[in-house]
Order: sequence, then structure tokens, then C-alpha cells
Amino acid sequence: FRWFTRKEPNEFILVMIKTVIFDMGKVLLDYQSEIIIKTQTNDPALIEKIKLGLFSSYQWALLDAGLISLEDALTQILTRFSEDEKAIVTHCFYHWIDTNLFVKTDMADLVKDLHDQGYRLFVLSNANCLMHKIEKEIFPHYDYFEKIYFSCDYQLMKPQLGLYQLVLNEQHLDPNECLFVDDLLDNVKAAQACGIHGCHFDGSAQCVYAKLEQLNGKENQLC
Repeated sequence: FRWFTRKEPNEFILVMIKTVIFDMGKVLLDYQSEIIIKTQTNDPALIEKIKLGLFSSYQWALLDAGLISLEDALTQILTRFSEDEKAIVTHCFYHWIDTNLFVKTDMADLVKDLHDQGYRLFVLSNANCLMHKIEKEIFPHYDYFEKIYFSCDYQLMKPQLGLYQLVLNEQHLDPNECLFVDDLLDNVKAAQACGIHGCHFDGSAQCVYAKLEQLNGKENQLC
């Protein structure tokens, strides 16, 4: 797993990819926020209201950042809903992890393949503390990952550079030997700003294979 990176004109540095760091949602796992809501109501207007008022809320982002408790977040979120709606929202808040996440089978195969080839594997995801309840059951080949990093545990979120640097420092990783895979371009650009090679995920495992094939054995600028 080698390629050359140009440092100055006519100067190249030998690089060996040793580590792949994955995002979670929409990369290793598919995520559909409306599924849990539809178990509680068939009202299209209410479904959309809960999607926006719960899963796209400021409090949801604070949960991912580890800056608010579950109880305080729910209390604040419920102020947007009527008394009749609050029970539904509360159920969705605590039980989305039961229904909304699905393993991407092609990515599960990719994880096994990369592990078998000797890559070090990690996850770096913006996620709240409820994910800890199911991470061992939901992640494909959980034991192949050396560590799973959830933003809520570090009070940092992608694309904050500090979160990437924390992973690099804690695992003693050379960023030039790492590939980061994420479906959000801003997150990929942040990784690149830390010196990590980036793969903007397009929805399939082939995207990662293609990126590795593109880089391996070629003379490229850091990308």
C-alpha cells in the first residue's frame, strides 16, 4: 500500500497507507430518521415536525457534541410539541437506536477485507451517548476496529480539527499514512487539513477501493 507524495518540485516522499478511519452514519451504517417516527404515527405533518424538531434540532447537535445531558435535551425539545405529541417524541428520542440504523453489507465486506489485508481500522463519528448501548451489536465486524470514537465523549465534533488530531495523537498515527472516509465533504476537508488523505464517500464500498487504487503506487500530491 504505497504511493509517493510531492513535497517540493522533483521531490517525493514515500508513503504507506496503514490506517483507514471511517465515519459511521451513511458510511458503515445506513440511517433513516423517520422509521422510528412512523412506528408511532401515520400523520405526514407530524412525521416531518418530529424530524425537524427532534433529529435536526440544536439540542440534537449538542448531544452529539457531549455538551448537554439526555434529560436536559429532551426537556428543551419537548417545548416545541403539544401535550398529545410529547409521548411520541419521547419514545422516538430514546428508541431511535432500535430501528433507524442498518448495516451496509458491502461495507461490512470491505471492513473484513481491509482487516485481512492488515490495515488498522478506526471509526470517527458525530454521535450521542445512546450509541454506546448498541455499538457492539450494530457495527459490522466490531472487533476489527481498534477503537470507535464518538464525538460526545470528547466535547468535539467533526469538522473541528481537534477531534481528528485527538485520534492521531492517541493512536500515534502518522496522518500521511491514514485514509479518512466520510460522506460529508466538509468533514473530509477537515481531515485533509490535518494531513490525512481523504475519501469523499459516494455510497458504495467501491468508492473506497477506487480511492486506494488511485493512490497506491502512484506519484500524487496529498489528496
